[in-house]
Amino acid sequence: MKIKKILIGAAILVAPFLWANSAHAMTQSVTQPRADMVDVSSNNGYVSVSDYQQMKSQGVKAVVVKATEGDWYKNPYAKSQAQNADKAGLALNFYHFSHLTSVQDSINEANYFANYVKSITSDKHVVMVNDSESTALYYTFAQNNLFNDIFYKQLNKLGYYSTDLYTSESWNNYHFSTNSANKGWIAGYPGIPTGTRNSTNNSWQWGSDFQFWNMLGRNFDVSQNYNDKYYHVGTSNASSPAQAIHNGTATATTDKLNAGDTVYIKTAANKYYGSNTTIPKFAKNKNYHVLSASGNRVVIKEIMSAVNRTDVVKVQAQTQSISNNVSGTFNDDGYTINRENGTFTAKTALRVFAYPGVKPTGATYYPGESVKYDGYYVRGNYVYISYVNCAGYHHYIAVRENGVPLGTFR
Repeated sequence: MKIKKILIGAAILVAPFLWANSAHAMTQSVTQPRADMVDVSSNNGYVSVSDYQQMKSQGVKAVVVKATEGDWYKNPYAKSQAQNADKAGLALNFYHFSHLTSVQDSINEANYFANYVKSITSDKHVVMVNDSESTALYYTFAQNNLFNDIFYKQLNKLGYYSTDLYTSESWNNYHFSTNSANKGWIAGYPGIPTGTRNSTNNSWQWGSDFQFWNMLGRNFDVSQNYNDKYYHVGTSNASSPAQAIHNGTATATTDKLNAGDTVYIKTAANKYYGSNTTIPKFAKNKNYHVLSASGNRVVIKEIMSAVNRTDVVKVQAQTQSISNNVSGTFNDDGYTINRENGTFTAKTALRVFAYPGVKPTGATYYPGESVKYDGYYVRGNYVYISYVNCAGYHHYIAVRENGVPLGTFR
């Protein structure tokens, strides 16, 4: 996301802000800003699950992967970088290095970006970032804002409602502007980074050569986030709401919420909590779980975003732990799971669901990958096994189709 990521030599002349005040190689210290987020490109090469887990243990919560540039380049490492971040439990997002010179360019590049991201993950809760540090130098403020706006709107048409603008401190509000939907991920590298900068934006990229402990010698871009924008994770392509929405009885919005309660977001809900970002239509009227609740702030587990208490309806409180053993079964939000312990190894790519066959999370188990499971559920022609993910929640994958195993058991 800095100058070395630009492919064409001429572009070196148009982005001096990203190297003029560059920080020296550094490791984490108590005086520095937080490393909430990392962005990666082909310059970082292969990043393993264990690499991401090291970052996560040191405070990283989200990753932004370079997917594309213009309408001609695809990051060859993007798939592995994204999938490994997802496996490590980090919120996944993508960026596109844009070269917008016309309205049609904006549409074409948005299509190119979205199509490549779609080939990597079906999750549309990811933030799709317009990395603008190239052609904007040659156009007026109004033209650049128009090109950027068309780019975002085209992504919206394709089902990606969460977008943002990446640029430098010196270009923001000079060559173009941020707005309420795209508050900005702003780059600025002080020689000695401390405290906060660009705190009215979504995020501040403060280092370009940060080295994590136990990963010394490998430089990464790091950012400090100021809200939940980049912590979205997937239920955007849910096939149907869970049973509780159909069969549960909604209670008054004044009821106390606890972690694990089942809720849905009202159709009339407008903005996320403490944010000017509009809640997209596809996120409403679906079954979610409360991760935490305090006052008017409710954090929703499946999308890792905070909403207003008055915008959610409690459908079914969690009355017992999902791990309670009831005659060889346990209950997961209305699904009766049969207890069985074992290890399953996939022979083909298998999607991960929040419930048996419902609500794909965007994650995938790939051939050769194994998981320890604690139960199973039969739905139609499929048998799904349940397992506990790193956040402590049950997820599901199909292991038999019409009686035919999709992997091996032991």
